[in-house]
Amino acid sequence: MADFLHMGGYAQFVWPSYLLTFLVIALNIWGAVRMHANARERALRRLQMLPAHEAESSSSPSAPLAELSKESA
Repeated sequence: MADFLHMGGYAQFVWPSYLLTFLVIALNIWGAVRMHANARERALRRLQMLPAHEAESSSSPSAPLAELSKESA
């Protein structure tokens, strides 16, 4: 096991590389989740500002967003 952890003398390069890769992926996921939540909140706020007859219209471009607000309620 110690030989594996030592990585043939290259552990000082391998393990920090794994750590850096993990951090970049974790930050990428966290950022995407945060941006999605912010975009969803903005869309829901925009829906609340629309008059009721526009939000219920199926021909309105915001009709899919109206469904989102119904799901979250």
